Amino acid sequence: MKRFFSQPPLFWRLQILGWSAVAVFNFITRVAFWNDVNQALVLTLVLEPLYFIITSGMRLVYRRVDHRHGGMPKLAMLVLVFSSVGAGLQILVGDVVRGILVNGGSAATEGRYGVRAAFCIMVLAGWSLAYFWLKAELAARRERERRLAVESSAQRSELEVLRLQLNPHFLFNSLNNIYTEVSERPQIASKMILQLAKYLRYSLDHQGEMLVPLDHEIMAAKSYLDIEAGRFSDRLRISINAPSTGRMLKVPCFLLQPLVENAVKHGLNTSPPPWELSLDIRHEEGLLSIRVTNSGALAADWETRNTTATGIANLRRRLALHYPGRNQFRMVDQGGLVAAELILEGVACPV
Repeated sequence: MKRFFSQPPLFWRLQILGWSAVAVFNFITRVAFWNDVNQALVLTLVLEPLYFIITSGMRLVYRRVDHRHGGMPKLAMLVLVFSSVGAGLQILVGDVVRGILVNGGSAATEGRYGVRAAFCIMVLAGWSLAYFWLKAELAARRERERRLAVESSAQRSELEVLRLQLNPHFLFNSLNNIYTEVSERPQIASKMILQLAKYLRYSLDHQGEMLVPLDHEIMAAKSYLDIEAGRFSDRLRISINAPSTGRMLKVPCFLLQPLVENAVKHGLNTSPPPWELSLDIRHEEGLLSIRVTNSGALAADWETRNTTATGIANLRRRLALHYPGRNQFRMVDQGGLVAAELILEGVACPV
């Protein structure tokens, strides 16, 4: 009850506001018609609350009627019957009140019952139509919200599955790389393990998060590239160019890792050492541009190769969810260099 008075339901707020506005309008109209403020005030204080009570009662009936069975004819008949009954009650009470005010107790019969009845029926029928329209609109809105909630939940589940796909994929490759260094270069292997620990810490710190600051993604990509740099030493030259602005922009978690991992693999498979790899990031006028370049050549079947298909397909699917219709990704061969170019427009959808 306390909650009802502190924040009444939408119906009662509209009911009170609507009939209050009608009461003010009718009071002014009655004063102008009869030139009697007292009579207009009494009639307004009686008839408009009566409208309020009648329509509140009509709502109780309407809520129990399933208008889907019987269609519009049944609904129209129901509205007409209750509007007619309500109109008759309004006219009867109005005549009694005017009789008391004007004739000292005898009911006043103004005549023009047809006009008055038609007017009251129109008022109550109009209220009924507004009630059913608002009810249908609110039901449609709730259904849209329910569907959006279901879709959002499904998308979050899909994103989490996609992200969980990346971690074992990355971990398997990293452990293989470290394994090859343990016996021959234990110090390098130790540094690689440290970088892997940093990367996995990043994964744990952001577990369950779909969006993370761009700065965190850059640091995670650097940890991955440090692992590869330790493995190949001087044969792999890495440069990262990212401006200080825009680093707190939220981007999908594990956005950069599949791009830099793919670049390393392309360089190894398609060109002799030393291999060049650069990560360039720009954020200008609402566009986030990411370009990963590696030495080598772009294979014709790069999209279907097992070594790249998982990460890139995963990336594209996540971009479609976070940047629907606002993302561009392409791989281009620039004669001795392969560039992965990614352009993201606007803010990522949280999903």
